[in-house]
Amino acid sequence: MGWKEISVDSLAMPFDCIRTDKATCPEGKFAFWLSRSGTSNNGGELTLCGLDPNHYTGSIVYENVTKDGYWQFAGDSITISAQKQ
Repeated sequence: MGWKEISVDSLAMPFDCIRTDKATCPEGKFAFWLSRSGTSNNGGELTLCGLDPNHYTGSIVYENVTKDGYWQFAGDSITISAQKQ
């Protein structure tokens, strides 16, 4: 899920190639679901061209990337398990 700005030899990024084909990938989204459950054999999942509603509740909040080349965004705080960090 790298960015063309930091690719070696300016190679095309695989998801950019998939995303530009609207017939294959109409939503142009991808998502990661990561699990730390000690009882699950599934440590996570990558969903291409959409989102899997089985892995989240509520609405998705989109933020602008603040630095091309990296998945960096601005934030004032983060809340994890009801504790503000």
